[in-house]
Amino acid sequence: MCAERVVGANLELGGKSPTIVLPDADLDAAVTAGAMAVVRNAGQSCFATTRLVVHKSIAKEYSQRLAEAVGALTVGPGIDDLDLGPLASGAQLAKVLTAIEEARGDGATLLVGGIQPDGLAGHFLTPAVLTGVTNDMHVAQREVFGPVQTVLTFDDLSEAVAIANDSVYGLAAGIFTRDIAAAHKLARQLQAGQIQINRYPMGGVETPFGGYKQSGFGREKGLAALDSYTQLKTVIVAN
Repeated sequence: MCAERVVGANLELGGKSPTIVLPDADLDAAVTAGAMAVVRNAGQSCFATTRLVVHKSIAKEYSQRLAEAVGALTVGPGIDDLDLGPLASGAQLAKVLTAIEEARGDGATLLVGGIQPDGLAGHFLTPAVLTGVTNDMHVAQREVFGPVQTVLTFDDLSEAVAIANDSVYGLAAGIFTRDIAAAHKLARQLQAGQIQINRYPMGGVETPFGGYKQSGFGREKGLAALDSYTQLKTVIVAN
């Protein structure tokens, strides 16, 4: 419709946001971020960090702690004020279940969750954690849009950046490290519209939000959001 009318548009689209967890990271904070990613709208969130790219030296401990945190989350009707509500539809539930089974078929390990709770009528699913995920798997490349968390591993920073950027999306990304200088260096290399350091999610109405690549163009929030409502006018005057 915008093309037909030659008017501007902002597109904020999908994401497959990576979070890089370095060996010196605060694991409590990093585990919390990984677990909470599947809570908001039962994981049906465009900027949810669903690719946890963890250094191999801490990956086993991190994965175990993440599975414990995710396994403790409660699922049920929103009126009961539990951690996760239902998925949007039966079709979406089927899509998420298929994604989990395909990941297992590709060699990933399901540590916890991924089942429909007994006694609950509706589109409910216990949040899942998949380990042994590689970035060429469908579950790492496509937006599942459900309570599914994946753990990938890396050896060095160049590999971590390559994994993070190997996506058609570029909406958001996270970094966990106690070395803020290293975090800023990493942030410059990541192809994402918003980088969050040592907490995920964060930011508010004052922080511009939008993506690279197939995550869209233009920015919401912050002063940058006003740009889409303005037009530049150039006035040239003879001397």
